[in-house]
Amino acid sequence: MFCAVLFAIELSATLTSHTAAVTALAYAPDGKTLASGSKDGTIKLWDLTNGKEIDTLKHDTAVEGLAISPDGKLLAAGAWNHKIRIWELSTRQEMASMQGHTFGITSMAFAPDNKSLATASGHWEKAEGAEAIVWDLASEEPRQTLKGHQHGLWCVRYAPDGRSLVTASHDGTMRLWELATAQERLRLSVEELLKAPTAKPAAISLSDAELNALWADLASREAPKAFRAIGVLCQAPESSVVFLRTHLPPAPLLNEELQKHINQLIAALDHDDFQAREKATAELEKLGTTAETALRKALADSSSAEVRQRAEALVAKLQAKSADPERWRTIRALEALERIATPQAKELIISLSKGAPGAWLTQEGDASSKRLARRNGVQP
Repeated sequence: MFCAVLFAIELSATLTSHTAAVTALAYAPDGKTLASGSKDGTIKLWDLTNGKEIDTLKHDTAVEGLAISPDGKLLAAGAWNHKIRIWELSTRQEMASMQGHTFGITSMAFAPDNKSLATASGHWEKAEGAEAIVWDLASEEPRQTLKGHQHGLWCVRYAPDGRSLVTASHDGTMRLWELATAQERLRLSVEELLKAPTAKPAAISLSDAELNALWADLASREAPKAFRAIGVLCQAPESSVVFLRTHLPPAPLLNEELQKHINQLIAALDHDDFQAREKATAELEKLGTTAETALRKALADSSSAEVRQRAEALVAKLQAKSADPERWRTIRALEALERIATPQAKELIISLSKGAPGAWLTQEGDASSKRLARRNGVQP
């Protein structure tokens, strides 16, 4: 048996379950859950409050890259068959599967804003396949491919502000990449410092036509195009924030009548008549994200198995619809605002966090606002 060992000054637990070498570990942000990846092709989830195994997730082959998103919602694993799999940590439901490397994945890391994932790969003693890919999690497509190392990469990590990425390679160097331009800005080796950071790009001004074109690009299925749009918006903080304020409203609050109607529909999911249950399900599906908060509450709190089953199916359909260009655009616009991080941008993010309680945009705005507060040394 192979195991993961926990140390807190002295040995506190030995977790044993894998049948081959343990090659990757990832802590959940709350410190209560640990994920371990192994050459046996599995990922084990552990409850650190009692040392017990929670669940086992299966990959296709040996797992060497493992990461949990900063918000604790997603678990990503990369394997030697070049494939990345992403699960929702709370439900263990697989959310995405991506493939783009030509060698096994050795390391991975989520961006601080949870909107992208960086993965590392390559042959340990050749330049072939030595690369880091930055994935856009909205579209599940590569944003950027960073190449330059002479041997395979062993580690990849984001800077705390998410604007740069560092890669470490078997060639003995670490390289710092500016993500807005995909340019190498610093190279460190044991022997010397080869490059110095460049100055921050000067702010620019954008016309209405340029802003509208960038707004369109934010909804693009082509992740590199959308990422370039984010970068240009960040270079024009003043005009970008003014534009986004008019194009990015908070999630609308539900009036009392609509909220009552949604609650009645959810109650009807447990109606004795099958046709009544089907009708309520169809109406809730038409309401889409407007009913999402109430559906999630029903999924968590209802004592009826029928209600939970139907609510779960409806929420799953909403998650499938997250591959919607309009939703991508909103997520990417919020990413631009967080990177801009001026007082005006922060004010707009706070306004988004005060939208309809439980709405996904409200939650995203709240998470972004808290990340910015922590970055400035303020406890949210």
